[in-house]
Amino acid sequence: MPRLLGYWTNFTLSDNSLLSEMEQLWGSQLQGLSNAERLWMIQKLAYYLWLGVDESVSDRVKSLTEDTEVRIPDADKLGLIQALVEQLKGC
Repeated sequence: MPRLLGYWTNFTLSDNSLLSEMEQLWGSQLQGLSNAERLWMIQKLAYYLWLGVDESVSDRVKSLTEDTEVRIPDADKLGLIQALVEQLKGC
């Protein structure tokens, strides 16, 4: 079962934050979003985080990432995203 948004973020219900607004619009597990909307949000949020990083991306990472479109099944793409997020969080 998916966890509540408050488990993953630092917000309090009804604190008038953007996260609180999102929870009110889409539910405490963001269940009101379609898969297309979830994926769009993931790529936008990742892009915004990437803008704040002062490092370059190697050609090898770029090349292999392009190959994931056809060489990795969708379920494994999600697993790869989760593994990368855990690394970013330092878990």
